[in-house]
Amino acid sequence: LGLVKSYNVINWLDSLRIGGYNVSTNDVQISQHFVGNVRVLRYRPRKLNHELSAGIVFIHGGGYVFSAPESYGLLCQKLATELSVTIISVDYRLAPKHLFPSAFDDSVAVAKFMLTRGNRFGIDATRLAIAGD
Repeated sequence: LGLVKSYNVINWLDSLRIGGYNVSTNDVQISQHFVGNVRVLRYRPRKLNHELSAGIVFIHGGGYVFSAPESYGLLCQKLATELSVTIISVDYRLAPKHLFPSAFDDSVAVAKFMLTRGNRFGIDATRLAIAGD
């Protein structure tokens, strides 16, 4: 398709997702954090209070070239609410500005951090998954 057409198709698909997710930000706390130099967004159901929950490290789509965690915000909110888990969405570095394996390395660094210190984000590291689009 070419880069521009592919980008337009993905944006169009993203726009289709919005209508199906009826999640209030009153149900999910969204906060920005840094794991080393990697920005992450944390989606945590308010009903969990201070207890540790299962966690998902979410790696957004875009082929390591475009998109951002915010593009999958509604999906992450829905997953957090429906599954009662804490979602950590990785804002990995994008190509071509950052060459491979930069994005992959950022994602792995966040996953490793959650395995060893996920409790700082309210995550029980023994119940951690990795997902993405």
